[in-house]
Amino acid sequence: MNATGREVFQFLAYRWDVTAALDIAATLPVRRTATAPLAAALPLIRIDPGHAATADLRRPLLLVTVAELDHTQFLVDGWHRLFRAVREGHEHLPCHVLNAHQELQVRLCGGSKAAALRTPQKDGAPARPERRRRARPPDHGDDDR
Repeated sequence: MNATGREVFQFLAYRWDVTAALDIAATLPVRRTATAPLAAALPLIRIDPGHAATADLRRPLLLVTVAELDHTQFLVDGWHRLFRAVREGHEHLPCHVLNAHQELQVRLCGGSKAAALRTPQKDGAPARPERRRRARPPDHGDDDR
């Protein structure tokens, strides 16, 4: 948790608002994901084995789809569950997956949001949020007043 009481996760230069991501995830279906591909990043994450031993493997992991990283799905919540699952030999875990548009909504920093907005979406989300156009002043012709 940060000073505002919100849970955040940072990996290298990327940081996500996990609290906001979990709110979105609550509206999504639960899927299943293979543990082996995600486990490749475990050596880069600080894990408390005591906490991992009590992690609830029924609680879905939370993955985000990062558009500018070739739509890679990255784990932002559930590292202790993943650690326990790998240690106990579980090949799959339940998960929620935020699409690239939703990921941008919860990303606090890192990467290039501008590049991500230009990246076509594989999941049907809009490639770019709608922009409001500023109204142009009316054209009054050659009126020099």
